[in-house]
Amino acid sequence: MIKKLTLLVFLIFSYNLISAQSPQVIKGRIVDDTDAPLAGATVFLTVEKKTAVTNAAGNFSITSNNAENKLRVTFIGCKTREFDLAAFENGSTIVLLNDGNKLDEVIVVGYGTTVKKDLTGAVSTLSADLITDRKTTRVSQALQGAIPGVQVNRNAGTPGASGSILIRGITTLGVNDPLVIIDGVPGSLDNLNPDNIENVTVLKDAASSAIYGSRAAAGVILVTTKRAKDGQTDFNYNADFGLQKPTTMPEFVNAQTYMSLFNELKVNDGATPIYDEAIIKDYAALNAANPDKYPNTDWQKAYFKENAFQQRHDLNFTVGTRNVKTKVIAGYIDQGGLEPNRSFNRYSFRVNNDLRFNDKLNANVDFSYYRAQSLSATTSNISLVRQLPAIFDDYYSDGRYAPGKDGANPIANNMLGGRNNVRNNQFSARLQLNFAPVKGLKLSAIFAPQLGFLNSNVFSQMVTYTSLTDRSVVVNTFNNTNSLTQSNTYSQALNSQFLANYQISVANDHSFGFLLGYESNDFRDENSGAFRDGYVLPDYQVLDAGAKVNAANSGNASESALRSFFGRVNYNYKGKYLLQANARYDGSSRFAPSTRWGFFPSVSAGWVVSEEEMFKGKMPFSFFKIRGSWGRNGNQQIGNYSYQSLINLNTVLFYNAAGQIVPATAGNQLNYAVNDITWEAKQDFDIGMDMAFFRDRLSVTVDYFNKTTFDILLNLPIPLNTGLLETPQNGGKMLNKGWELQVGWNDRIGKDWKYSVSVNLSDYRNRVVDLKGTSTLGSYALLEGQPYNVWYGYKNQGYFKDAEDVAASAKLTGTEKPGDIKYTDLNGDGKITADKDQVPLGNSLPRYLFGGNGSVRYKNFDFGFSFQGVGKQLSRLSGFMVQPFDSNFGNVNTYYIGNYWTADRPNAKYPRLSYNNKNINYDQSSDFWFFKGSYIRIKDVTFGYTFEPSVFRRLGIKNARLFVSATDLVTSSHFPKGWDPEGTQGNNPLVVTYYTGLSVTF
Repeated sequence: MIKKLTLLVFLIFSYNLISAQSPQVIKGRIVDDTDAPLAGATVFLTVEKKTAVTNAAGNFSITSNNAENKLRVTFIGCKTREFDLAAFENGSTIVLLNDGNKLDEVIVVGYGTTVKKDLTGAVSTLSADLITDRKTTRVSQALQGAIPGVQVNRNAGTPGASGSILIRGITTLGVNDPLVIIDGVPGSLDNLNPDNIENVTVLKDAASSAIYGSRAAAGVILVTTKRAKDGQTDFNYNADFGLQKPTTMPEFVNAQTYMSLFNELKVNDGATPIYDEAIIKDYAALNAANPDKYPNTDWQKAYFKENAFQQRHDLNFTVGTRNVKTKVIAGYIDQGGLEPNRSFNRYSFRVNNDLRFNDKLNANVDFSYYRAQSLSATTSNISLVRQLPAIFDDYYSDGRYAPGKDGANPIANNMLGGRNNVRNNQFSARLQLNFAPVKGLKLSAIFAPQLGFLNSNVFSQMVTYTSLTDRSVVVNTFNNTNSLTQSNTYSQALNSQFLANYQISVANDHSFGFLLGYESNDFRDENSGAFRDGYVLPDYQVLDAGAKVNAANSGNASESALRSFFGRVNYNYKGKYLLQANARYDGSSRFAPSTRWGFFPSVSAGWVVSEEEMFKGKMPFSFFKIRGSWGRNGNQQIGNYSYQSLINLNTVLFYNAAGQIVPATAGNQLNYAVNDITWEAKQDFDIGMDMAFFRDRLSVTVDYFNKTTFDILLNLPIPLNTGLLETPQNGGKMLNKGWELQVGWNDRIGKDWKYSVSVNLSDYRNRVVDLKGTSTLGSYALLEGQPYNVWYGYKNQGYFKDAEDVAASAKLTGTEKPGDIKYTDLNGDGKITADKDQVPLGNSLPRYLFGGNGSVRYKNFDFGFSFQGVGKQLSRLSGFMVQPFDSNFGNVNTYYIGNYWTADRPNAKYPRLSYNNKNINYDQSSDFWFFKGSYIRIKDVTFGYTFEPSVFRRLGIKNARLFVSATDLVTSSHFPKGWDPEGTQGNNPLVVTYYTGLSVTF
């Protein structure tokens, strides 16, 4: 009996032992607190160090070979959960709770990463979802209103148009563009497909950006592209289709009203009316009977399309194993324009590979290709479209183009005047080798070549206009001959980096991080151009098909290089006290050897108050950090050869010994070289607070900054006897002070509702401190002690009321009449003169920039929105936004009717009708034309529905979502009717776009 019991115990023990060591397949599903599946969540076995990633339905499967394993589940923005395998019920659903303020979120910083709660600098991030929801063709526009302190300026709805970016305002008189780093390598935002982006980080203060030294004076934008994860295998297709319409369009008077107003103008100017009153009275009937002789053209309606189509397609393929992970993204976008014959299309292709050779050695091998093409007319026609009044015809009844105004018919010029074809091809690669010889130490080597090919072909074609009554008579032409102007730019760049990162903890309380690095950047550009005209066969648009008589060609090349040494030290004591120091030593070929090298240090510190024992559980906040920083950056945005004297070679004519005129090559000096020209330097102070309340549901970030730029390059005068113009020299100084605020709230209601909202507000004040006694005057002025581009001109006192007022007042020209603008005689000399009576009138820069976004999710339905605007700006009416009869024939806005000065309307909004006195009323810069430039715009609204995974399972579809969306939907502003607060007079109108789209994962 004992033997039998012993045998039974032995068999049971053996069975359990075998079972414990045999492979066990663990399956489950991961969802968030609203029961929505979490795609891309990481499942980790703690002993075997094995990982898997959930699919689009949130499902995972992983094999365990060790019973001691624990199952750890993580997802960005959610709290980590861990299970004992013995207690885990196979096939169960794991719920991950929202981590509120995402304090443990990994943030990309210069040459490394950190967690959000350990940041000591001013850093903001933007997720992939917020970028793709904007539905922009250019990534730069997706940043507008999304991050405090980041200003994105755009002025056109041109297909493929980008936006200029300012981080914390204007810091120099030259280039203010931030440095863009893509996966650790310098690049361009606008060459990126938005669907490639995992996240964007903006480094706003010197403590965060000083590690980039001489290129970081205007801030740094770090972009991380998407990569595959272990255990992930997906194929995803995204598509959206959009219809573009103008946000608004100006309205102009019809032909009948135009002629009446023009006659009134002539009478005011003491001339005879030119339009017959009988014709004006019967113009509608005359137009119906003979539109060729009596046109009434709506030029905007005739020129612009009612709407324009846009489409986008993205294919994503992802496969990930422990040793090989590959992410492939291919994208295509085709954007038509409201302007005829204008379009933009782009192809993009990116492959990101992660290779693991062993526990110590791995590599990243990335490739990307970008091809964009823009088509447009050879000349800009939009200003002319808005200037031409209705009395000029666009087409004759027989289908021919009418000559418009003296051969200026923008429709014909666009359709027949030729094409500008711009093609941009960019190729880049990145090879990164990572070696970890010992625990905590990581050595990296990066090699990243980039090649660019930019080609522009401008073929201008002659357009002839014939007489209305005789087709054989040419009355006007546009372009006197057929010609081709071709330009090509080849660019190459090579970035090399060698990095050493070391992380160590001492006694579990003290954490240190060290970074040492070397970086080199080499650039070369080659430019060539050629010209031919006299093309007999316009369909053959190649150089050899043109005449050789006026042929011309040109070419040049330039090179530059940058060498850098840099380092960083981090210290963290118990998560309470944080300290970081950065330093970079840059050498640029753009400066002379004696001034070539610059040193750019920074230091920052943080105190996590909420980690102090005395405050835990006793304060209203769940997280509270105070941080401060100081640092210096540089700016090397000057020409490649500014410190050298450049010689220009030309063919000139000489008399030889025989008295004959012969050609010869001669050179002349182009510039005066300043050998000690050096870096512009920016010094930056920042103090900020990061706070979270109500278990991290409410987050608040506040920053105050003070930036001073020294040694700004100024074009200072040199002795006239040199025969040369002004030359750049260091000497300017500019000051920026400002603050930023961001508030966010994340929460849920019950099981099915989840919502979030985030708003931001920022402001800065700018002052030009030192220009070495120089100034630049005009409508905008550069003056010491004033903001950059301060408004400058006369102060007004309203209108001249009557003849007595005119006689008793100081005048600008002496031809003033009642109803003209009356300017203030500031020096009291009885005359209005520019040098004595023009003064700074106010800040032209925007104030109180704001933006925000929100989202609501109910079960499978989702809704999102974002907004953006400017709280205060002093703007000015100008050009044909307000001036009637520009150039003595131009159009008149409908809002001018009944709003211009007459004796019966002494308080009218606009001056009297007069062309003779346009110099008084419209050509002078004054505060008369100022108005509030503030506005608010609904940037985008999206409504979507995600299908249950079971709906399309038989088709092999894991996840499917449909959505409708609109961008730039609604705008409220003080601008005159028909004018967009971000648009300009001569550019394509900004557009509102209505989208529908889908996303499918297989």
